[in-house]
Amino acid sequence: MTKLKKESKEFIFSAEKRSLREYLLWLFLMVFTGLSLWTVAAGKDILVQKISGSLYGKIFVYSFLFSVCYFLFLLVSTFFCRRWKIVYDGDELPECTVLVPAYNEGRHVAETVKSILESDYPAEKFRVIAINDGSVDDTLYWLKKVQKKFPQLTVIDLKENQGKKHALYQGITVSKSDFFVTVDSDSILKKDTLYKILQPFADEKVGAVAGFIAGKSDVRNCHVRMLDVMLVFGCEFLRRAQSVYGNVFCTPGALSAYRRSAVMPILDQWLNQTFCGREARIGEDRAIATLLLRSGCKIVHQYEAQAFTCLPSNYRGVCKMLLRWTRSDIRENILMTPFVLKNLTVFSMRSVNLFIHWLMLSVNMLLPAAVVPLSIYGLYSGEYSFFHLPVLFLLTVLWSVIPAAVYFRQCRSLPLTVWAFLSGFYNLTGLAWIPFYSMLTVNNSKWLTREVKKNVSADRQPNEKIL
Repeated sequence: MTKLKKESKEFIFSAEKRSLREYLLWLFLMVFTGLSLWTVAAGKDILVQKISGSLYGKIFVYSFLFSVCYFLFLLVSTFFCRRWKIVYDGDELPECTVLVPAYNEGRHVAETVKSILESDYPAEKFRVIAINDGSVDDTLYWLKKVQKKFPQLTVIDLKENQGKKHALYQGITVSKSDFFVTVDSDSILKKDTLYKILQPFADEKVGAVAGFIAGKSDVRNCHVRMLDVMLVFGCEFLRRAQSVYGNVFCTPGALSAYRRSAVMPILDQWLNQTFCGREARIGEDRAIATLLLRSGCKIVHQYEAQAFTCLPSNYRGVCKMLLRWTRSDIRENILMTPFVLKNLTVFSMRSVNLFIHWLMLSVNMLLPAAVVPLSIYGLYSGEYSFFHLPVLFLLTVLWSVIPAAVYFRQCRSLPLTVWAFLSGFYNLTGLAWIPFYSMLTVNNSKWLTREVKKNVSADRQPNEKIL
């Protein structure tokens, strides 16, 4: 084990100096444990027997109650998520490299790179490396077009498509700065994003920083709205809660930053990762976060560093994206299991916190996956009762209040919050099959989105302006 890993591990899993925050979180942890035990002991008497004694009813009610307990835990945790102080400023700002992998992105990549190059960050302090991952459309044309105006842009042209992970690997090995930022080729950064996302690195234990992701506002149909709710809920709520002890589970490809010294020891392991004997070509953002957590680094969330990304505008696109995300989550939760259990230490709040998030994320993936087979079982056995539909409706309404409240806090708009409130019904009626199917096809590493587009000639007309 390297010196860096050893020092980080000792920092994480040893008893640290207690603070008021520590004692309050311990108090709430006891409340959370008590609520969970009450759910097991009293749930049957209070809810299940009065509503339905079927297997389907029991599992559904228990999963709902456990989810509510977990959401309460997240809610309290978010109040302890600190606002990062401005430490780096002026001449103290560190040099960084921004990596933009692109495959069949077309003109979107020009908008992305332009937004990065026009950041408020001093031009002499950062460079941008765009990696064209064997695109067969006009992605390379747009990159070269931007490069003519911004010489600080470096373009790496890979002749064959090798996957996003390989494209990032090329950029990481070429970059020399102590920090690098990854940005998806369809994301747009705010002008202060680079400035904000590097501030948490003032803490030497921080190995990576996850940015805040939201959907672009130019396309707003129901599918985009629902995905936007999921993104805001994941960033504003889940990652803020995980960030309190540096346990963020995913560094999203749309916007994340990394300390080079933390990544290099695990870089080859990340590149060559396999699952069930096959190359893992999806979920590179969760995979690198898993390896960094296992090496002892902190991963935090900087909600003031924001990026806006393209979201699928139809049901087919939504399903493809969620299938890829869910398969990745299942894989990484499985791979995290030995590490989480082995390092669980009662007197280390961070290890306990990590265990709770790992456990509840696993449960929240497994239980939805049981909806499809349980529904078939209920229909076949005749255990459905008259009360199932109204109870299901009521519980969905109650569950939807949580993401709706989080979304309202972000957008401050009641009409938009209605979409967030409907997200629970959208998940239940349209997406309930995804966890179950992802379980059955977890070894599938196809990207699903970014399908091959029609080849477009690089001989463009000069009236196609984007700069």
